[in-house]
Amino acid sequence: MKHKVSVIIPLYNQGQYIDETLNSALSQSYANIEVIVVNDGSTDKYTINKIKELELAGINILHKSNGGLASARNAGIEKATGKYIVALDSDDVIDKDYIGKLVKVLDQSDAKIAYSRALLFGARSGLWMLPNYSIKRMLHGNIIYCSAMYHRSDWVLNHGYDEKIKDGLEDWEFWLSIIERGGSVVRVKEALFYYRIRKNSMLRSLDFSKKKAVVEYIFKKHQSFFKENNIKQDSIYIQEESSIIYRIINKIVSVFLGYVYAKY
Repeated sequence: MKHKVSVIIPLYNQGQYIDETLNSALSQSYANIEVIVVNDGSTDKYTINKIKELELAGINILHKSNGGLASARNAGIEKATGKYIVALDSDDVIDKDYIGKLVKVLDQSDAKIAYSRALLFGARSGLWMLPNYSIKRMLHGNIIYCSAMYHRSDWVLNHGYDEKIKDGLEDWEFWLSIIERGGSVVRVKEALFYYRIRKNSMLRSLDFSKKKAVVEYIFKKHQSFFKENNIKQDSIYIQEESSIIYRIINKIVSVFLGYVYAKY
């Protein structure tokens, strides 16, 4: 029997994207999934009306007061019944074979985290140039997007996502907690995940002081892990996707590899 996968979609005032995200989750070639949309206290009228529409259509909606991404993911996973978890942001998209490919990895290996290559879409398109995984690269900065698949049992061991982190990078801290316990990571070769670029996305709009504070908190929480791998706090790098240099390099690599980019 195929293991169930729970797809958790936190939603806060992004109702204009949720249909696209939901359709990608509900159109998976892998059949045994459940989808839980967590309304994280949305206040936008359009989003509130969209949520009512989704409920009437039979979509599983969990309502809660606003608490941020970590809190919303935890609330959804608490209700989840799947062996594996995918936390999908409400403006991103997954290929129809995304879940099936990742389940195969987790079923047939000792991997604790599985993900795929990724493409950018929206305000900008191209290959998301995430480097190949290694522990040291991961300690220098997050290189695994939030929608990788993992075991629900590891969420339990982690005591969920750290809800003290409200300014981004909560997924990086979560992955570090799994990896620190010896969890291995696998990335499949296909580009099956689509990351939407918006002008006001959290990571790119987060100011330097907030970034520095979050990194300092995570470094202290996992200080022994960083020390064990000879990583100093001032060497941690947070990629700025909006930089001109990043855009130029991304374009060159995209052309060189011959990818054809589209939303689907």
